Amino acid sequence: MSLYDGTNGPLIKVYVDNAGLTPSAFVLGVSTLAPNTSIFVLSAVGNGTTIVFTCTNSFTVGQTVKVTGLTTATGVSLNGTYIISSRNATTFTVSSTKVGTTGGSGLAVVGDQLTTNTPYTSLVQIPSTDVRNISIRRGRTREDQTFQPGTMTLELDNWTGVYDPQMLNSTWSLGTYSYFSAGRAMRVTATWSGVEYNLYSGYIEQIDIDQTLNPIVTITCTDLLATLGSIDLTGIFGTSTGLGYYGSSAVFADSVCRAANINPNLYSNTGTTVAYAQVTTTQSAYDILQTLATGQGGRSFVDRSGVFRFQDYNNIVPGSTSLTFSDQRTSATIEYDDIAITSGAKYLLNQVILTDSAGYSVTATNGYSSQQYGLRSAVLLSYGGALGFSATEFGTIATYLANHFATPSYRVDSISFDCMNLNGFGGSVWANFLPLELGQRVSVARTPIYTTATTYDCLVQSINHDISPTGWRTSLNLSPAN
Repeated sequence: MSLYDGTNGPLIKVYVDNAGLTPSAFVLGVSTLAPNTSIFVLSAVGNGTTIVFTCTNSFTVGQTVKVTGLTTATGVSLNGTYIISSRNATTFTVSSTKVGTTGGSGLAVVGDQLTTNTPYTSLVQIPSTDVRNISIRRGRTREDQTFQPGTMTLELDNWTGVYDPQMLNSTWSLGTYSYFSAGRAMRVTATWSGVEYNLYSGYIEQIDIDQTLNPIVTITCTDLLATLGSIDLTGIFGTSTGLGYYGSSAVFADSVCRAANINPNLYSNTGTTVAYAQVTTTQSAYDILQTLATGQGGRSFVDRSGVFRFQDYNNIVPGSTSLTFSDQRTSATIEYDDIAITSGAKYLLNQVILTDSAGYSVTATNGYSSQQYGLRSAVLLSYGGALGFSATEFGTIATYLANHFATPSYRVDSISFDCMNLNGFGGSVWANFLPLELGQRVSVARTPIYTTATTYDCLVQSINHDISPTGWRTSLNLSPAN
């Protein structure tokens, strides 16, 4: 990667996290992102020697369990982290000196590696001379789809065999534990003018070893969305404890992340709309959070630093433009060499039937659009409505969704460009481009040969990088910002 030396282009660095490399937290071939199990606890009693928790469970003796959300009826709080000493189908018991009883229900979670081991805190750089190719995919291709887990594919030269997890005498091993195993955190950064920007943060999912005459190791990573997809939940979400009454959509998202036992440093949610739900069937945390975003007209994604973010429809359009793209080689802009402009007809939607998990529903229709283009309807589930005592707000969200795609217009669906040309368009371009994030606002100017220029106000829906020793291509999927 000699092309990226901090002068010709940003200095590219690839890191692997060596934190928690111990038998109790990490073993070869076993992911530190193993699925959590979340169980609804009905009640608990502590007698000074043991605590008996009442809940239907399939736990095993010796597992570490974290109990949260229990309210205290008498004595002290029985929330905490314990080792299961015995269990049956309806209860589990732990050793504790606490004395008390509970007055409300809570959650019991086993499998908390993301809570006990904060990733990206002990990063070790892989030599840049060993890095062949980096491919990063983050976001979604259309704004009417859900965000998919971000991926990073890394190719490393392996002439010495040091990146083979089976080579336990290599510099990338500690005793019998390899750095390169499932669940290990990895990060890609770019440094320009002394500032290091994160491009991707995720976890090793798969390692493929090529032992031919041209040996390479291919490492595939996925981000926290994939982790949330592996964690199944059942419960009531919406308050600061994760149980009980309703709260804001941000608090709802917080309660789901907390129930999934995600480290508090790894999620940051923004939303003032009301949300509440009792999830009576087992669903993944990913599905619950994406349903929340769809029904709130918002988005749920993982940023380039590995932090999960939910934003409701009040918070999805930033106020200022972060980048300008052009086909005129204008100073302080980025020149694109490929662009896709469509009429927007395939996105047409002018009626939304918004329904909650209690069966309450609101229908909103854009009358002009339905008469002009025909009725295009969709039924969306929302965690709000009657359960959230928010009928007015429920209707406001339905109206927003029915109007959002009601009028087809020309739009930029995607652009792509060669990043190695950025140096020629003003010294500030790299500093504006490298921190680009999903959801940010950008401007795209297009000058067809047969008419005057048009400027499109857009939001970034996906960011894709392909970085090799000889080039750096980036493509963006976009949507209208209005």
